Amino acid sequence: MITNYKPEILIVDDEPQILRVMKNSLLARGYDVKVASDALEAIELINEKIPDLIILDLMMPKLSGFDLCKM
Repeated sequence: MITNYKPEILIVDDEPQILRVMKNSLLARGYDVKVASDALEAIELINEKIPDLIILDLMMPKLSGFDLCKM
């Protein structure tokens, strides 16, 4: 059976350069990629649709990656 399913990855990092490089690299490998610049933005995206994988920076302003994982 052929499917067009693309695993969805959410990248959460407060550094724009890291988001850009990781997003472009994963898109080139066929993944559906969403990005968030902080944990609060990530929560909004997760509430819309739970991704297959989250790549998460631990040291972020407002809410740390550790706190996001606990939530």
